[in-house]
Amino acid sequence: MESRSVKLTLEKAREWYNKGGELKEVALQAFKEEELKKLKFTDVTNLKVACNVLGYDYNKIIASLDKLSEINPIYYCQERLSIIIKACNELEGYDSDWSINNQYIYYPVFVLSEERKDLSCIEWKYKFTINSKIFYCGAYSGDANAGYGPGRFDARDDLSSSDDYLNRLNLACATSEIAKFITKTQLYYLVFATFGDTFGNTIEDI
Repeated sequence: MESRSVKLTLEKAREWYNKGGELKEVALQAFKEEELKKLKFTDVTNLKVACNVLGYDYNKIIASLDKLSEINPIYYCQERLSIIIKACNELEGYDSDWSINNQYIYYPVFVLSEERKDLSCIEWKYKFTINSKIFYCGAYSGDANAGYGPGRFDARDDLSSSDDYLNRLNLACATSEIAKFITKTQLYYLVFATFGDTFGNTIEDI
């Protein structure tokens, strides 16, 4: 039986995968299933998924990040976050080149407090010590218009905003939902991208 090889683009393979049947099987012969599934930004929970979305070589990215970590842990965290955020933005159809867009952009925001306030919109995750004072760190998941949302954080009492420190376009999110998602799933890296090694080894899970 005569056989021939054909070039199959990822876009066409995804189309065949979604149609099912024999076309799906052909698509799976050319690409991995995770490459063919139509992902949402909420599926980008780690760096490996982000690399698959963007078509990056995961092993090369890890090697590059390891070098950055040796230079400065802040650079490592910022670059790691920028890759994950870029993948989330692209899955929602947004180009991360903000210079050509006029849309509103959002930044991931976390809150700090010397006490764990009982607020349902804050998910407390870490605690750390600075100058013998204990601080608690949490991800905010409320409505951006309420004053605490990503990119519109209104600091009050002893809550603090990170968007003053993270005012970098490569960490900008296209929607408040993406910003909240990044805050919730990448809070550890946000803390270090913002404050570096200020906490030393004092950061602990709650």
